[in-house]
Amino acid sequence: MTENNTSFVGLLNYAELFRDARLWVSLGHTAIITAIALPLELLIGFLMAQLFIDRMPGRQLFVALLVLPTVISPIVAGATWRLMFDVRFGPIGEILSFFAGEPVRILWTVNPAYVYPAIIICEVWQWSPFMFLLLLAALSNVDQSQLEAAEIDGASYLRVLRAIILPAIAPVIAVDTAAISFLVIAVLTRSSSLWSSSAWSLRDEGRQASGEKSPHPGASLSRRRRRDPAVSVSGLLALHDFVQDAGRDLPCAALVDSRSDPVLELLRPV
Repeated sequence: MTENNTSFVGLLNYAELFRDARLWVSLGHTAIITAIALPLELLIGFLMAQLFIDRMPGRQLFVALLVLPTVISPIVAGATWRLMFDVRFGPIGEILSFFAGEPVRILWTVNPAYVYPAIIICEVWQWSPFMFLLLLAALSNVDQSQLEAAEIDGASYLRVLRAIILPAIAPVIAVDTAAISFLVIAVLTRSSSLWSSSAWSLRDEGRQASGEKSPHPGASLSRRRRRDPAVSVSGLLALHDFVQDAGRDLPCAALVDSRSDPVLELLRPV
């Protein structure tokens, strides 16, 4: 260390970060994407879980195929969708041109007006299967005696859904998150003039640290983001222990029992 111009910066890097107006713009983009993508993912996941709740021929194969998007690397998913949205040879443009009867040239990943739909489509495609697995496990552990009693009483499906099913799976829905993949957004929108659409992602950290020669705010943001997964995992583990200690009478208690987990049952070889 040199003796000249050395001092402890404390939280100055974070203060500089929060003074950057682009942070709040990017957080606004994140909030909009989350507000649209999360309900769609939950709805699609719930509908798929309802479809596969009963045993059917080929159920394991269909479920395995449905969860493939979730296990694909976010970078691969983003690059794949970028090619699909490509205005020169992307299949999405060709399909739209076929139905429109004339060439359709939409710059999905470049034009700021179309960045939101492109991101939301990609996110919903990749993370709806994740919601499907969680909700399938929750629906499989709904008290069947309550469902049978409601059927005998002549309750409609909407009434059963509101009074029995949704309260039973509420703990699972509560811990579901948007699971926004910032790597997908960064790869998908790297050419967009709306650079903050990448939701202050790794791309923005790199821009802060290298492109704008401002490494300290970028490092602060990077450290904050890298702690988020650890906090999330710690929270889920704490929830897991709480449910186990609270007893098996909780609606979501069976979810932590690997012996009765329907998801594990689906993935076991026949």
